[in-house]
Amino acid sequence: MAHTHAAAKESAQSRTGWSWPVFGVVLILQLWVAHAFAFFSHEYAHPFTAWLMGWKSNPLALYYAHPTLVVFLAQLGINQDVNEAPIFANGHGRDAAIIAAAGMVIGNGLISFSLSRFGYAVAERRNHKGWAMFFYWTTVASLANFIDYVPVRTFTSDGDMGSIERGFGWSPWIVLLVLGLPAAILLIYFLLRIEPATMSRLFQMTGPNRL
Repeated sequence: MAHTHAAAKESAQSRTGWSWPVFGVVLILQLWVAHAFAFFSHEYAHPFTAWLMGWKSNPLALYYAHPTLVVFLAQLGINQDVNEAPIFANGHGRDAAIIAAAGMVIGNGLISFSLSRFGYAVAERRNHKGWAMFFYWTTVASLANFIDYVPVRTFTSDGDMGSIERGFGWSPWIVLLVLGLPAAILLIYFLLRIEPATMSRLFQMTGPNRL
């Protein structure tokens, strides 16, 4: 195990050109930015969809929590600021469901995940290992958002999943099937193709050396 960690350390340094301490700092910064990118892609997808459907006047308006270190580091407390109550009250539950689903489907599926794979491909072609690593972590953050909603929040009665179930008249099991199946396919593809290829190309780690 010690030999494996040493090999990973030497590989990271040789492939990126950074010393190990610099690599660690860059990694932390990349994880934070990747999470923020996936988070805001998700959150902004809600108000933009609501704006396009006529339920919100300003698509750029989010609810920003009182600024604290926790909010800055993890974006906790920031949300879409879309009032779903009048949408449901006016009998447009499907609109509310579409707005709720936009965060995961559009924000993380069409925007952050797709852009992360495109960015990784460009960085790899240009041999920019640092950028390739960043876009890899953005892929990870996008997939984490999928899992955070399906299956983690599928059986809750509030939030995005609750609005989807109420608006479409679906049971949690239907949501699990409709949204969970594509998420599961992407996760399997990530584990079998993206992650091994990235470890091999960026850090020359294959097989047992990845453990």
